[in-house]
Amino acid sequence: MRPKSITFLGIFLVLVGLPFGQPIIFIPGIILVLLGVVSLFWAHHLLNRVSCRIYLQTHRAKPWDRVTMHLEIENDQPFPLPWLKVSIKCPKELEYAGRGIKDIGKHVLYEQVITVGWFERISQRFDIICTGRGEYFFGPVIIRIADPFGFAEGKKTIHVQERLLVYPRLVELQGKLPLAVTPFGKQGTFSWIFEDPSRFRGIREYVPSDPFSRIEWKATARTGKLHTRVLEASFVSDLKIIVNISTGKHSWSLDRSLLEKNLVTAASIIHHCNESKYRYAVFFAGYIRGMRNPAAVKMGSGSAHLRRCLETMARLVPFSTVRCEEIIAKARRQEYFTKKLVLITSIITEKILSQLRREKKQGFAVSIIYTGQELPQKIDPSIPLYAMQEGGGWDEVPQITLAELGN
Repeated sequence: MRPKSITFLGIFLVLVGLPFGQPIIFIPGIILVLLGVVSLFWAHHLLNRVSCRIYLQTHRAKPWDRVTMHLEIENDQPFPLPWLKVSIKCPKELEYAGRGIKDIGKHVLYEQVITVGWFERISQRFDIICTGRGEYFFGPVIIRIADPFGFAEGKKTIHVQERLLVYPRLVELQGKLPLAVTPFGKQGTFSWIFEDPSRFRGIREYVPSDPFSRIEWKATARTGKLHTRVLEASFVSDLKIIVNISTGKHSWSLDRSLLEKNLVTAASIIHHCNESKYRYAVFFAGYIRGMRNPAAVKMGSGSAHLRRCLETMARLVPFSTVRCEEIIAKARRQEYFTKKLVLITSIITEKILSQLRREKKQGFAVSIIYTGQELPQKIDPSIPLYAMQEGGGWDEVPQITLAELGN
C-alpha cells in the first residue's frame, strides 16, 4: 500500500474507534498513521539534504584510454538512508569496467544501491574505456531512496553533466608528403634567419638585441613599454587543409569505419605539420554539435593550435549535409598568405575535381590525400594524388604510408 492510503486508513480507524472507546480499533489506527507519516517524510523530505556530484579524472583522452569517473554522495542530516539507489546516464558508444551497467536503448545506466549513514559522505568510482573518437556527455544523476518500511520511494534528479572529448588516433606518417617546400625545392624548415617584412606575425616586448627599426611605436605608446614587431619566416609556407567527412554520394550512406580512418589520417597529418613547425588552417566538410556553420580552425601553429584542431575533430558529428566543393571554395576565400591546398578525402567525385581545377587556375597548388579502401576511378593527372597504402580498420593501422599514384 502507498503511504497516503495507509495514513487515510489509520485516520479512519482512529475516527471509528475513539467514539466507541475501542482500543483494539484506534490503537492500530494510530500506528498506521505514524507509519504513513514517517514514510512520506522519509521518502520526500530527506532527499532535500542529499547531494551528489560526478566528475571525470580528465576531460580529454585518446582512443583506448581509461578515464575514471568519480561519484560523491553526501547525506547532510541526522537521518540514515538504509536504501539509496544512484543512476548515472552514460553514452552507449563507450565501454565500462565494473558492475552495475544497464542497457536502456540509446544510453546505458550506471546503477548502484548503497547505504548512507547520518552526516556521511561516500565516494565511488568506475572506469570508462574510450573505444572511439567523439564528444560524450554523462548525466543527469537520478537518486532514489526508500523508507525503512518499504512503503514509499522518493526520486530526485540532479541536473549535472560532465563532458569527455576523445581525440582521433595519431599514428606515424611515412612516405612522400605534400607539404610546404622552399623555393629551392626542399622541405621547409622552421628558421628565422630569413624573414619576410610583408608578413606581420604579431608583437612582443622589446629586448636589447632587437633593432630599432622593428620597434612598434603605436603599441609602445599605448602600453608605455617598448614593443617589437615579429615577422614570419620567408621559407615556411602556410597550409590550408580540407577534411571531407562524407564517405558516399549521399549523406545517409555513411561508412563510420571509413570516416574514422579518414580522420585518423587527417589528425596524423596535422600532428606532423605541427611537429614540422608549419602554420596551418583546417576546414571540415562537416559540423560539430550545436553549430550552424561547418567546422573550421583558423591559421595558427603550436601545441595550443594542435589541441584546438583535435578538439574540433573530436566534436565532429558522424554525418554531413555540406558539399566538399563548397568548403574548398570557402578555404580559398580565406585571406591567408598561402597558395597551397591539401584535400583529405575518402571519395573523389567529378564536382570535387572540377573545384580543384578552378583553384589551380587561381594559382593554388592543390593536392589530394586519398584514404578510401579502393583506388579512385576518377583521377586528374594534373592534380597530385597520394593514396594510403595500409589496409584494415582505423584502430588497426600501425602507421600511414602515403605514395603518389602514377609515380
